[in-house]
Amino acid sequence: MMTAILSVMGTHHAFAYDIAVENEGKTIYYNYSSDGTELIVTYLSNTSNYNYNAYQGNVVIPEEVTYMNRTRKVTSIGEYAFKSCEGLTSVTIPNSVITIGNSAFYFCNSLTSVTIPNSVITIGNSAFSGCSSLTSVTIPNSVTSIDNYAFSGCTGLTSITIPNSVTSIGESTFHNCSALTSVTIPNSVTSIGESAFQDCSALTSVTIPNSVTNIGSSSFKGCSALTSVTIPNSVKSIDGSAFYGCSGLTSITIGSGMKYIKGSAFACCDELMDVYCLADQVPNTSSGAFMDSYPQAMNLHVPAASIEAYRSTEPWSQFGKIVALDDINIPGDVSGNGVVDDEDIAFVLECIMNNAFDTKADINHDGKVNVADLVEIMNIIKNNDAQ
Repeated sequence: MMTAILSVMGTHHAFAYDIAVENEGKTIYYNYSSDGTELIVTYLSNTSNYNYNAYQGNVVIPEEVTYMNRTRKVTSIGEYAFKSCEGLTSVTIPNSVITIGNSAFYFCNSLTSVTIPNSVITIGNSAFSGCSSLTSVTIPNSVTSIDNYAFSGCTGLTSITIPNSVTSIGESTFHNCSALTSVTIPNSVTSIGESAFQDCSALTSVTIPNSVTNIGSSSFKGCSALTSVTIPNSVKSIDGSAFYGCSGLTSITIGSGMKYIKGSAFACCDELMDVYCLADQVPNTSSGAFMDSYPQAMNLHVPAASIEAYRSTEPWSQFGKIVALDDINIPGDVSGNGVVDDEDIAFVLECIMNNAFDTKADINHDGKVNVADLVEIMNIIKNNDAQ
């Protein structure tokens, strides 16, 4: 049931809201849209005071509001609407909402549940930043952009579903989501923004699709639990510090389309043992790309016809051993048939079921054969199918 509480229309100099209307026992504050036909959820505030706890407990935002005998749809969650509402635990957003504004739920650190409907197109800058109690979020297929810092500092977030409608992942979108263990980036995404997944220290698996052309600077910096990464053939450039400090990384596969590896892209990856670079032409690579990763102790696997070119080009010439891709198994090809397919899945699955260890089946080189190796093979097959 909705009850009209107050209208302060015409006194915009004092208050941040136009009307206040009760819904299911909670007072919700609204502003009118510029043409007065729609409503925007806002915060309780006046010029001298911002009420950080205006919203508490479970809040259900209605799809439409009737006030003064006129019904209007709620189409937006405005900037700062729920900012720092420490007592807010859950929010239901109606199907009428198209936009979640900048910092809408910024530092709502008790928020455990939020339902984002299929009507939402844009999730604004820092919309859910610092919501440390959120454990999972499903982003609907209607969303086309996830803006900068949208979920940064969501330290309780363990899973995230990114739909095929999203074309770009903004700067620091998931920065310091320290409990996030895996992420699948859909084929619709063409760019991964600067620091997008920086300091996601529990991230063990990431699938980068064949639609991505650029990996931004510091994108995966400090992702210390990552053990292997496959960069698809579509990627043409990796920016500085993209995988800096990924201390658990043991192998990297760089696709054939790579042109530029910038800055300290793979610096301080001190467990890195094998780099598979499929590019026939040596990528233009910064001298510090593998700084403090000790390439002298690594194996570099490149196309046979390009070995001499890599051996004579810095920093690739620093690698301890440079061998032809033809001379070794293709990453994930545990059966040795020259391709990564169902035979390899069956091989690893058999090892898991029999609790047996086989070096070939240890895809991520962590000394164990388990589900993580199976996931790695399936990700390789998925990326190959997309090419």
